Amino acid sequence: MSNRIDIVINSPTLALAFHTAYLDKLIQDGYVYVKDLFEITSKNEIIKRLNYENSEFSSLIELYRKQKNYLTNEQLASLVKYNSEGKVNNNLSDTECKAIINLVLGLYSKNDDKYEFLLNLSNKITNDKFGFCNPDETKSKREFIGKKDISITSVDNLISFLRFIKDLNISNKYRTFYRGHSRLNYLLLPSIMRTKELLLNEYKIYNELLVRCPNDFVGCKSHIDILTDMQHYGLPTRMLDITTNPLAALYFACCSNEKANGEVVIFTVGSEKLRYANSDTVTILSCLPLLKNQMKENIFTFVRGKKDNTTIEKYGTAKDRLLHEIKTEKPSFEDRIIESDLINAFVVYPNALNNRIIRQNGAFIICGILYKDSSFDEHNDTIDLMRYCNKDSKKIVLVITKKRDILKELNSLNINKASLFPEIDQVANYITANYNIL
Repeated sequence: MSNRIDIVINSPTLALAFHTAYLDKLIQDGYVYVKDLFEITSKNEIIKRLNYENSEFSSLIELYRKQKNYLTNEQLASLVKYNSEGKVNNNLSDTECKAIINLVLGLYSKNDDKYEFLLNLSNKITNDKFGFCNPDETKSKREFIGKKDISITSVDNLISFLRFIKDLNISNKYRTFYRGHSRLNYLLLPSIMRTKELLLNEYKIYNELLVRCPNDFVGCKSHIDILTDMQHYGLPTRMLDITTNPLAALYFACCSNEKANGEVVIFTVGSEKLRYANSDTVTILSCLPLLKNQMKENIFTFVRGKKDNTTIEKYGTAKDRLLHEIKTEKPSFEDRIIESDLINAFVVYPNALNNRIIRQNGAFIICGILYKDSSFDEHNDTIDLMRYCNKDSKKIVLVITKKRDILKELNSLNINKASLFPEIDQVANYITANYNIL
């Protein structure tokens, strides 16, 4: 087993596949649901998918065709994807990642062996920095890998969910927010930060939508209003949707990926992290997309502590550009920025720009520059620190099962697509689906 772990760690292609499949989630959020990885997709299905997307990974396809009962270490180590110029391609599709995971984990017939491989790989690839273990308190289930400060709870009906929320007994000095994930391994990051390519191109993504659809932003009075509308229309931004309504979060945890377990994430936020849409902090962070990536890197490097003459000069240039954007919205803004805010995250009560925000009791977490040069080489726990912890200081992971039953219970309380998405096309879809079931 140790030899195969070394092969994965030393192969850029194999390591990337495992990072994409589960390690990024594990390192960022402190836990990951690995049971899904145990289910091996058939060889024919994988080959079919690879051919369908014209995968450049010809060596992988050949391995699948030849595979019988096992692969040699040499075959695994030879898995490298090249681009048209013959250089190593560091981008893998979901299908290619799945194929690699299949090839490696398929070498083990028992799920316990697969679990041990992933657990040992997780600790070795992070140099035992986090001390990953089985966070299940009974140790009878081997479904999660996580830190020791994780507590896993599962609910399968509305009453159990409401009882769990009621029993949290959160202090009045905190405001509580919720977020629903339809899959347990959904990364708790704003959409612009979920891939390196998106984060590197934030400046272009932001401006291109403004150029292509200027009339849709005529009514926006501030940078945060623009970001809110972009989020509404599905553009990747540095904001994360949350809600003050636990039932809305429960709906989002259940409304898609029916066969997969969902999750409701709970946040407890003190006043020092709460902001209104017109606050200076929100204005500063909502102007960050207008800075090119190099300027954001320069800010990150300076704020994180590097203060040599070159870094100070580059930071000054980036700060001047940021102040220029801020003053287009607030001309009287004083040239004072709290540097630590630039690499922090805050909860924002947004302006009620559309009925969807109102119906969903919506709010946002707006993030500063959490990573340098989009390399994700440093773990940033800014968002993680907002998550609810129990009296034992353990972070709660609330797993949602039996989604279809819960959706029926929520519908009886008028928590459904029509009530949470009041646009006419969404209401029409809900009505149509409702009568198709009858």
